[in-house]
Amino acid sequence: MKKVITLAFLIMTTTVFACPELSGTFECFDEEQGQYYDMVITQKGSGVNTVYRVKDYDGIQVVKANNQWVDVIEDGVAMKMKTYCSDNQLNLLMNGKVQTVGQVDVHAIIGLDSANNLFTFTQTTVNDQSYPVEESSCTRY
Repeated sequence: MKKVITLAFLIMTTTVFACPELSGTFECFDEEQGQYYDMVITQKGSGVNTVYRVKDYDGIQVVKANNQWVDVIEDGVAMKMKTYCSDNQLNLLMNGKVQTVGQVDVHAIIGLDSANNLFTFTQTTVNDQSYPVEESSCTRY
């Protein structure tokens, strides 16, 4: 019985912390720029050792899904960022103070839909006021 309980716990833990397999080339649309662009994602490791390398028109970003806060610069603003995997989705949390608006908190959920295309849901809160969830998707080549 103990083996069954341990095995069940390991299966549940693996499922809860499983990172999505996002590797691929995608065509995305930038609404601000009004144009399409390519995004290439490669992935190494698994669980808390998962590392994503994302290449698009902004350059290359490396994201480690290790649930650790790191300092980042986003649009010239110093922020804190943490990424982790849950329910086969990549979660990104970012927060910091922006001089012109105050405290900004962002939670993005990134994963694949049933057609294997990339999706992102982003919730932004500014000074405790939540804004509508932004949805975006990219088509896999």
